[in-house]
Amino acid sequence: MRSWSLMIVLLGLCLGPVAAQTRQATVSGRGNIRFGPSTQAPVVTTLEDGTTVEVIGPVAGKDGWYEIRFPPQGGAWVHGRNLAQTEDPRALRVTQDGVRVRDDARLRSNLVTQLDAGDIVTWKGRMVDGQWAGITHGGWYKVHPPGAVAYAHRIVLDFGREAPPQVAAREADDDAGTVAGAGGSRQLSPIERTWRNARTLYERYRTAVDADPQRALELDWQGLVDRLDRVVEDHGSFRTRLLADSLRKRVGKIAWLARKHQSERGIEPKRDIPELTGSADEPEPVDEPALAAVEDLPQRVPEEPRERQQPPPAQPQPQREPQQPEPKPEPVREPPVAVTPEPEPPRVEPEEPTVVAEEEAVPALPSLEEDSYRAIGWLEPRDVPGTSANYVIIDSTNEIEALVKVADGAGIQLAEYHWRRVGVKGEVEKVTIERGGQASEAALVHITAIDLVNR
Repeated sequence: MRSWSLMIVLLGLCLGPVAAQTRQATVSGRGNIRFGPSTQAPVVTTLEDGTTVEVIGPVAGKDGWYEIRFPPQGGAWVHGRNLAQTEDPRALRVTQDGVRVRDDARLRSNLVTQLDAGDIVTWKGRMVDGQWAGITHGGWYKVHPPGAVAYAHRIVLDFGREAPPQVAAREADDDAGTVAGAGGSRQLSPIERTWRNARTLYERYRTAVDADPQRALELDWQGLVDRLDRVVEDHGSFRTRLLADSLRKRVGKIAWLARKHQSERGIEPKRDIPELTGSADEPEPVDEPALAAVEDLPQRVPEEPRERQQPPPAQPQPQREPQQPEPKPEPVREPPVAVTPEPEPPRVEPEEPTVVAEEEAVPALPSLEEDSYRAIGWLEPRDVPGTSANYVIIDSTNEIEALVKVADGAGIQLAEYHWRRVGVKGEVEKVTIERGGQASEAALVHITAIDLVNR
């Protein structure tokens, strides 16, 4: 009984926050619920007329399809090596992080979701002679993963008197006027203006850290963090929110160092330092390498103390001791400084490296593109004439965001990710494809890493 209560609490924690954003619909007639937003996707279960389902929202780029909470009537498959029994025979505990849930009891079947150690899933089955007979197949267990989603077409859903939810319009790039595009100029939106400003500041400040890490601490790093916070909270594009959150985490430590530095010295945060960040008013983000100069700092700082350990021991000189103000290096530097012969009074320079070691420990900041996904969207099998790609990633408007193929030696099975929202990393090659009867440039990603990307 206690294990059932625990499972209910865990499921409540898992489902509670999302459930508040869902709305209910009923199944009209008998309707297939599928693992993906496609009639080619395998069927999770077939629900009877009048069955209530929780609708999360419409699937971007997939007209007529809705994402729903994974129905209790349906099941997916997890290998038994990743599961452990609990006191309740119907509840199984996941034993590892990143456990993959699939739509079939086969290693290369499509991914449904991923689970972490400690997650509780319901083992599908029935009572037989007072014992729970769970469904298994060749070492695979059929389970109900509470955090997963499934898909239903509009034709099988009845929203009653309420209008079905709509896909939110995608926002433009900026709001400071208009941006020219293939379809002419368009009005720019406030949140995209914030995002553009945040990217511009990030690149400027990154350049400043490269040029002079100490002076870069005078910049308004907290202002950059505030802009990234707004983008993470309000932007309509998941890909943009993901990148903004990544930048926010990278900048967080520097912002803390900057606040401490400015507070101790009474410095007013500067929006810009032209000699460090460049003089252009609105520079476009550039793809520069990570900060090699900053990465060298940790190696340079300890070198001087090691050099001072070379001289042989000599009579200590008490008058030299007051020249060691910083406590951290004292255990290492006190003997060498004390043994320094009389001709070395200028060796007060240890004070400089000590300050540098403390104040210039500024983390390196990569360019905007480094370590970020090259494309995010729905993975679909599609042959693209004139290229070697046989998969594409489509965006929220059902347009091709990128062509993809597995890089040599990567060992990734793209067939596992059919109909899933994914993020991919790898080298990008520019290719020419035909769109609407006209040749256009597109990105072909040679995938080295792929992840499931959930809302």
